[in-house]
Amino acid sequence: MAGAEIIASGIGILCLIIFGYVLIGGILSVGENAASAQNDFVLMKESQRETAIEIPPLLPMPKFNCTFNSSEYYPWKCDLIFNVTNTGTEMIGNFNQTDVYVYVPETGSKPPLKFDPTNISVGGNESDGTWSYIQISPDIIHPGMLDPNERMKVQINNFLFLNDPASSYNITVVTPNGVTDTYTK
Repeated sequence: MAGAEIIASGIGILCLIIFGYVLIGGILSVGENAASAQNDFVLMKESQRETAIEIPPLLPMPKFNCTFNSSEYYPWKCDLIFNVTNTGTEMIGNFNQTDVYVYVPETGSKPPLKFDPTNISVGGNESDGTWSYIQISPDIIHPGMLDPNERMKVQINNFLFLNDPASSYNITVVTPNGVTDTYTK
């Protein structure tokens, strides 16, 4: 009988040691994950602080280029052209996560336009909910990405309106890390 008590005590001590290892391992794992999340947050904030864009309000000004066709239900067919300049120190390259919002009082708020890589140099298509760029200049360092001090000419085709939209509109561009710029006419 005395041997059974010793064996039971040994098994109990062994269970406590295993439980301690599992508990300490879990605590260390949670601490490591928390430190990693904090590091990712700091890197994202640093990237956001160094990212800046501008839709230049001067020449060439953002504008709708419209044609009138009186035989159509929506007689005004327009293309929107504007520039986005990277005024920060971070490269902007993930256009798939860059949103473009165009607000015209006649049509109201719409979902953001998404990037269409198949129409580079042609422009996006508002009826498909897409935007694309015509060119990036000077596109020397990282071709196809918006490096600091580079300008991207954006074009969105096929806006349809009942009236001429040239009177007022808003354009907002949002980068993947949340940096925005808005042009208001």
